[in-house]
Amino acid sequence: MSLAAGQTAQGTPCFTIGTADGGKWTCSGLIIATGGLSYPTTGSTGDGYRWAEETGHRLVPSFPALTALVPRGYKDPEQLISSAKCHIARETPRTAFGDKLCGLQLKNVGVQLLVEGVEAENEFGDLDFTDGGIEGPVGFQLSRKAVKSLVNGSRVALVLDLKPGVGLTELTERVKALWSEIDKDPRSRRLREKERCRILLGKLMPWDLIPAFSAAHPEIITLERRSRTDTKVWVNLVSIAKALKAWRFDIDGYVGYERAVITAGGVSTDDVVAKTMESRLVPGLYFCGEVLDIDADTGGYNLQAAFSTGALAGRSAAMKILGK
Repeated sequence: MSLAAGQTAQGTPCFTIGTADGGKWTCSGLIIATGGLSYPTTGSTGDGYRWAEETGHRLVPSFPALTALVPRGYKDPEQLISSAKCHIARETPRTAFGDKLCGLQLKNVGVQLLVEGVEAENEFGDLDFTDGGIEGPVGFQLSRKAVKSLVNGSRVALVLDLKPGVGLTELTERVKALWSEIDKDPRSRRLREKERCRILLGKLMPWDLIPAFSAAHPEIITLERRSRTDTKVWVNLVSIAKALKAWRFDIDGYVGYERAVITAGGVSTDDVVAKTMESRLVPGLYFCGEVLDIDADTGGYNLQAAFSTGALAGRSAAMKILGK
């Protein structure tokens, strides 16, 4: 499709829209409500950005937001499917570590976003591990800053706190107390240290999380070789407490527009009148929804922004055409 903006001999706005089948449409008022680049299978091709740029409007660089973040070691690097810097396609096969995490849902956890080692954001809530990576309300919330930082070449990490309600000192004492209870339990006498450790972890987290947690933190088990034939296994209780409070995931990339909920960036709001959604550069031209450089937190706010700006643009365009 193509768009041409001009004026009639009387000085009123006139827009000509050319369709793919050769048809042409003209109008005195036009609303661009094409959305962004997210979910291209629904028809989102970014045409609105092209039309805005062709009519002289400034574009803020766009990138996927409210999308899955891919931790290091989650996807198989030898089968990596990507099309842009740090973009890792959702269909890229997972590693064995990714399989251990995929499908897990964590409730009421704390997550810290680090950019170049400095805290950029901190959230509390629910987090999901999916076929794409880290998602859920908290994952989506942190993804905007994370993706923007990755695109800009910064190092990004998420630090997961499985026990945000207690401090490290208190948690360490709790872990030691639970270990003491297990040690005194007659049923544990014949169990090996690794089996006891699993019982301990089962008292501190969902059972399904234990394989991934143990794989990510080999330091919780120490092997001490006393002789050629004698090896002692130690469970590092302090290390377990530290890992519970600060499980670090270095982020290698993100799932792109193919499954991102929204697109960040777009037509600069400096070029649009906020009270009417009309262009400051081209009279009679209006913008609304995700084509604009507006995006919000997860929770329905982006839908509300689309509804509100759409209603405002439609009302404003109609009133102008009718001369009211």
